[in-house]
Amino acid sequence: MRRSHGKSIVSLAAISNISHHFGGQPLFEGVSLSIEQNSRFGLVGPNGSGKSTLFDILCDRVTPAEGEVHRARGRRIARLTQEVDLDESLTLWQTAIGARSSYVERRTALDEAEQAVSAAHTDANMAQLEQAQEAFLAIDGYNYEHEVKLVLHHLGLPRQLWEQRMNSFSGGEKTRVQLARILLEPFDVLLLDEPTNHLDFRMIFWLERYLRGLDRPYVIISHDRHFLDKTVDTIYEIRSRGLVRYGGNYSYYARARHEQDEQQLREWKRQQRFISKTEAFIRKNMAGQKVSQAKSRLKMLDRIEHIEKPTRERAIRIRIDSDGRSGNDVFRFRNADIAIGGHTLATGVDEDIFYRDRIAVIGRNGCGKTTLLRTLAGEHNIAGGSLYHGANLQVGYYDQMHVCLDDSLSVMETAWSLMPGAPQGEVFGYLARFGFRGDDTAKQVGVLSGGERSRLYLAKLVWEKPNLLLLDEPTNHLDLPTIEALETALQDYAGTIVFVSHDLYFVQAVATRTWHFHDGIIENTTLDPEQIFNRELEKGKPAKTQPKQAPQQRSKRVNPIVLKKLMADIESLEQRRDACRAELDSLQHRFADPATYTHTARVQSLREKIAAKQAEIEVLDAEIEAGEERYLGLSEDEA
Repeated sequence: MRRSHGKSIVSLAAISNISHHFGGQPLFEGVSLSIEQNSRFGLVGPNGSGKSTLFDILCDRVTPAEGEVHRARGRRIARLTQEVDLDESLTLWQTAIGARSSYVERRTALDEAEQAVSAAHTDANMAQLEQAQEAFLAIDGYNYEHEVKLVLHHLGLPRQLWEQRMNSFSGGEKTRVQLARILLEPFDVLLLDEPTNHLDFRMIFWLERYLRGLDRPYVIISHDRHFLDKTVDTIYEIRSRGLVRYGGNYSYYARARHEQDEQQLREWKRQQRFISKTEAFIRKNMAGQKVSQAKSRLKMLDRIEHIEKPTRERAIRIRIDSDGRSGNDVFRFRNADIAIGGHTLATGVDEDIFYRDRIAVIGRNGCGKTTLLRTLAGEHNIAGGSLYHGANLQVGYYDQMHVCLDDSLSVMETAWSLMPGAPQGEVFGYLARFGFRGDDTAKQVGVLSGGERSRLYLAKLVWEKPNLLLLDEPTNHLDLPTIEALETALQDYAGTIVFVSHDLYFVQAVATRTWHFHDGIIENTTLDPEQIFNRELEKGKPAKTQPKQAPQQRSKRVNPIVLKKLMADIESLEQRRDACRAELDSLQHRFADPATYTHTARVQSLREKIAAKQAEIEVLDAEIEAGEERYLGLSEDEA
């Protein structure tokens, strides 16, 4: 295998004609991929198809058996993996801010120079301070600190956590810290492996906007179809050990692949009919009067280019039955308080759950979604009020931690414990419905991948035939074919479902209504999570200068007074921004004054004021840009 570097390569990173094996089995054959400056790719394929291995090859962590790997000289690739790799002894702030080594080095040098000036106002110390300040400003150090704070805030890591050491955080929190660190790294190409794991909807929607605003290329492995729709413009699918390109987002890919498969299947069937007729003619006439024609057709068959039958991965077949139905009233909350560990999560809950309801529970991480499911499952008591449990409830609880699985058993032994006395063939057949075939059935549960554990847990849940399903993040770790099979099974299920999920497609496909945890209440709504998020964004916007015109009024001439008022508003914002910039210049001038460093508290205060003023300028820039867009839009209407 040859590696190439240098200016002759147009792409930032690429693989060419790659072949690779894993465990003695071919994984890729003749695969090529080029990442350009404007690339926004999604990478999809079943679990085990080699998506993460392809990232390993791009990052030079794995050497392929054949083919070429190209990396443009000096280009940096940042990669998010599903395995957390963080220094447990560092604080959250140290971990995040340390994503850029140049910042850490120059921040340390600046602090040391400030301390030296505070101790002694010598010319040498002042020269060192001036040099350290210039070096820090050269890397935009103060803006970087502001960026770190914003990223941590949007990923649900508030200021009160910043001084905690990493060994005190949960697995989900560490995953979000690792994502924050990757986004803050200096990079030319970004590779993200399941970036939405452990994010709530608000975080996912923020990450969508963040990625769309990037001026650098990225490739995303994700089972979140809505996220792919919002962030990528090309899908690569690992299929039959190759890589197939589809120009468009996930929805386009899903339609295009289905249409291509249907067309190829029709062509394959047509060719098979032709081959069968031709072979019949050859058998009939090889020894008869038409022997020359038979030989001619035999040669034609030898030369024919065979159309391959479309290959589809063995589908996961899920059907969820129930042993008897529940009553019409499944649960009734009356002025109920939901709490855990003395911490109240929701108060005054007055909601009902009826037979065949399909309720999606959404809200920020930590708001109480899992506690609600455990309360419904009987594992927690309400803290106040009343909760009525309906008659004949047979509960199937899907715990996202899969705590009910015994790691010491094999997959086969786990299934047999559910089906004691069943013939071996029946057990194998049942496991095959969930994707466990051949050697997979002999694997120990403790060594299964996240996706395999999820499928086995689903198999256990389905066998119990509950009439009430409580599902906590059931799509985590599942590949797209399995998620789609689960969606279909839940749509056909004749019981009641209450579930937590951060997969918007899944919520839209399954839920009939939504319970939104926020501000200590549970809101019952028919809005989906994206609609709820957009509603909250609208509430947070300042009042518009003029109401938006209705579509039928768009063709009318715009009142010049409106345009004049809008321009005055923009000019006022620009004046405020100019004033802020002048204040920022003054603050930075004071920061460079040697006298400042005689008081440590004064230095810290100035830093905070500079950061706050920079943030205020950013907000004003955004308001000015929005005002200018509105002015241009109205001006076009007038024209």
